Amino acid sequence: MKIPIILCLLALVLAPVGAFGAITYDGKSIPTDFLGMLKATQVNATSFGDTLGVGTGSELDQLYVARSATGIYIGITGNLEKNGNAFTIFMETGSGGVTTVPTFSSGPGAVTNLKGSQFDAGFAPNYALTVNHNGTTMWADFVNLTTTGSTYLGSCTVNSGKGDLAGGDGVTQIAFNNFNVAGITDNQTKTAAETQADAATAATGFEAFLPFSDFGIVDPSSLTSIKIMVLLDAGSGWVSNQSLPGFGGQKPAPGQPPCNFADDSKAPGNQYATVDISRPITGSITVDGAAIPTDFAGHLVATQDNYTGWGDKTGEAGSEMDQLFVGQDGTGLQVGITGNLQPTGDMYLLFLQTGPGGSQTLTVPDNVGPNGVLQGMRDTKFDNGFQPNYVLCINAYQGLAYVDLVDLKSGTGRYLGSSNIGGGAGTLNGGDSATGIIVAMDNSNIGGVTETSAANAATATAGTEIYLPYSEIGLASSSVKVMAVLVGSSGYISNQVLPPIPAGSDNLGPGAGNPAVDFSGINGDQFVSIPVSGISYMPLGSVKDAIALPQSSAVMLQSLKVSASFPNDGAYYVQDTTGPFGLLVIDSANQPAEGSCVTVSGFTTTVNNQRALNATQTTVVTPPDSIHIKPAGMGSAVVGKNNTDALVRIWGKVTGWDLGNEAIFYVDDGKGIYDGNVFGYTGIRVLYDFEYYPNVGDCLGVTGISSFKALTDPTTHITTYIPQVRARTLDDISFFPNVY
Repeated sequence: MKIPIILCLLALVLAPVGAFGAITYDGKSIPTDFLGMLKATQVNATSFGDTLGVGTGSELDQLYVARSATGIYIGITGNLEKNGNAFTIFMETGSGGVTTVPTFSSGPGAVTNLKGSQFDAGFAPNYALTVNHNGTTMWADFVNLTTTGSTYLGSCTVNSGKGDLAGGDGVTQIAFNNFNVAGITDNQTKTAAETQADAATAATGFEAFLPFSDFGIVDPSSLTSIKIMVLLDAGSGWVSNQSLPGFGGQKPAPGQPPCNFADDSKAPGNQYATVDISRPITGSITVDGAAIPTDFAGHLVATQDNYTGWGDKTGEAGSEMDQLFVGQDGTGLQVGITGNLQPTGDMYLLFLQTGPGGSQTLTVPDNVGPNGVLQGMRDTKFDNGFQPNYVLCINAYQGLAYVDLVDLKSGTGRYLGSSNIGGGAGTLNGGDSATGIIVAMDNSNIGGVTETSAANAATATAGTEIYLPYSEIGLASSSVKVMAVLVGSSGYISNQVLPPIPAGSDNLGPGAGNPAVDFSGINGDQFVSIPVSGISYMPLGSVKDAIALPQSSAVMLQSLKVSASFPNDGAYYVQDTTGPFGLLVIDSANQPAEGSCVTVSGFTTTVNNQRALNATQTTVVTPPDSIHIKPAGMGSAVVGKNNTDALVRIWGKVTGWDLGNEAIFYVDDGKGIYDGNVFGYTGIRVLYDFEYYPNVGDCLGVTGISSFKALTDPTTHITTYIPQVRARTLDDISFFPNVY
C-alpha cells in the first residue's frame, strides 16, 4: 500500500548568528550557511573572465512550497536546457481533479502530450503549470486539467533576477536562474541517499508566485493543504527520470506516454507530496530564482533521489568574487565567499586585522607566501583605519585548493596544505595541517556577476568557506577587520574586491612601471569590522595545565610570574613557580617586565612545535617585585627536551660565536654535544639580541629561556629542532674562572 508523503511546514527556528557548528564547510549553499552574515556584495562585472556552464543538462533537485495570504509560492532548484524540455508541475488544490491526463484540443505539449498517463492513487490534480525556455526567454502556461483549457501566463527573461511576466496579469510571478551546476549528477551508480545529498547542494533554479485567483479560490482560508508533483519532460511529452518526489535511486526514465505513475515497478512510492499550508509565511519571497533554500527556509517538500538522465551541467573558467559573508563564535572566524576561481594561478587573498602591529602599507620579504604574489603587491596602501597583520592566500590547481597563511607583522609564512575542490569537509593536508584551519572550495559557480554586469551577484551560492581559529590569527582585539581581494599570479589586483570598489571600476593593477594601488584614495571602505563576542575563557592557575590542552583552547592564566620579556618580538614568557613549565605568550600590545605578576587571556597555539598562547588581553596584577622566578640549573644534555620555554641556567666554556643573521655563541659544559652547525662548534647554542662580543675560551654562566631553533631541509622538508638558550639581558651572563 502506498502511504502519501505528509509534510508539515514548521516555523523555522534559526541558530544564533555565527553559531559554529551550524555551518557545513563544503563551499556550497553559502548564503544559507551564513544566513544573516552578509557583509558585502559585488558591484563590478568581473574583468577576470566569466564562468559559463559547459554543455546542456536538465535536472530537478529540490521542491519547496509555501503560501502567503494571497497565493502559493513554489521553488524548484535545478536547471533546464533550452531544447523544449519543461518543468511541469501538477497541483491538487481541491476536489474534482483528474486521475488520468485527459485529451486536449490545444495547449502546451509538455502537458497535452502526456494524455492517458495515470497518476498515483490518492492524487487527482486539477491544475498544471509548465515552463520552458530558449536560453534567454522562459514561457509559462497554466492548464486547467478539469476543463482542458489553458492560459498563456507570459514570459520572463532567464537569469534576469526578476519575476514580472511580459504579457502577464501583473500578479503572477515566475523567475528562472539557470546558472546551477551543483545538485545531482549523471552518475548512475549513486544510491538514493547519495543523490539526495548532491541534490541539497543546489540553490538556484525556478521560483513562482501563483495568486489564489489562478486556482479559482475565493476564500483562501479554505485551502489548508495542497498536493503537488513535478515532472521534467519534453515538449513531446517524453518523461525523464526526474520527478519530485523522486522515482528512487538508479531508476530509468518512464519514457514515452502514456505513463503509469501508480506502477511501483516503474515508479516506486508516491510521486506527489501532501503539503500542509494552513499557516501562511511571514513577509514575502523575492521571486528571482536565486538562493531558493534561503527564500524557502523551513519549507522543503522533496529532494531528488535519482541521477539525471538528461545530462549534467559543469564549468570552471573565469574568476570572480560575488558576496562576502563573515561571522564569528567563541573560537574563531567564519568566512564565506561566493564566486569561482580559475585554476590558472588566480588567487583569493583574505587580509585580516586581528590586533595591533599591522601596517597600512604592504611590506613582504622575499620568498614569503605563495609564488611571489604578495611581493608583486608591495607598497599597496590599504584604507585608513585598516592595518592588516595576516593574509590568507588561496589558489586552485588540478582539483585542489592550496592555502598559505602569512604573518605580515613578522614577515613569515606557513604553507597550511591543500583540500579537495568540491570534496566537502575542507580538511587541509600536506602542510601545517594541525592548525584547525578549514578551507572548503566548491568551484562550480556559474551564477553571480558576468563580464558585463554585476546585477546578479546575489545569485551565486557556491564558492569558498573558511574557518580560522582565533589562535591562528593572533586575536588581540575586540573586533576583526576583513578585506577580500582577487589577484593574478603576479599580484596584479583585479576589480573584484569585497567590500567592493565603486561600480564600473576596472582592474586596479598596478602593472609594470605603475605605482602601487592606494585603496585609501578609492571611495568607500574596502574592509568590514566584525565585533568579537562570546568567548568563554577557561580559568587556569598553572602553565602545565595550559600546555596539556588542545590547540585553540580559550584559557585565562591567573596570577603568574613573568620570567622573561622580549618587546621587540611582541612576546613574553610566564612560568609556574614550581617545576620547569614555561609558556610563550604572544602579545604585540603588552610585554610586561620580568618579575611582574600577570593574568593573561588568549588561545592556545603552536610555535616551533611547542604550545604557546596568543593573548587577547594581558593584565598586570602587580609590578615587578623582589620575588623572581628562580632558573633551573641544566646540563647541556637535557636543555630543551622537557623544559621548553622554561627559565634555565647553563655553564661552560665558549667554543665559538657568530654575528651573522643572528647573534649566537656556543657554551660547552664538557659533554661535547654537537648540533650539526656549519661551524663545528660544540655545546649549547646561546641566542642574544644585545651588544656583546664573547671570547672563545671564556667560562660563562648564562640564564635564559630554554627553546629550540627549527631548521627545515629545503629538499627533504624534514625539520630538525636544535636546543638553545635565549639570554634575556647582558646581566644574564656571568663570568667564572677557567675551570674547564
